[in-house]
Amino acid sequence: MRGRIADNPRRSNAPPNNSVSSPSHIDSGFSSTSKVSPVISGRYGQIEWVDAEDLTVYTNRPRLFARLWAIPGVRRHQTGDTEIRAVFPAEALRQVAAVIKARRRRTLSPEEAHRLGADTAYRSTSGG
Repeated sequence: MRGRIADNPRRSNAPPNNSVSSPSHIDSGFSSTSKVSPVISGRYGQIEWVDAEDLTVYTNRPRLFARLWAIPGVRRHQTGDTEIRAVFPAEALRQVAAVIKARRRRTLSPEEAHRLGADTAYRSTSGG
């Protein structure tokens, strides 16, 4: 019997086949925290990539529900008592990100790095 459990495809330990690549046409400037399914974290929720055209927003802040649904193109996907998941087009990314307070991660430009100097990267932290 034990050998038959491994043959059951529903009990497989193999990872799902995620052969769909992330959209390259969306250059949002937001940071992604996941390699498999890009996630943009915000203070009041998160934005996830679904397919080439759509993104989803998740929040568990009921006061934001109406503000999200007021954005053109945002469609209800799942609605609970205290949390929602809504689908929206990539064109509405900036508006949705503003509602959940997703922020751009600051990066160091090459010019700024050159101005600071290379020796700052190798300085010891003990003051010696």
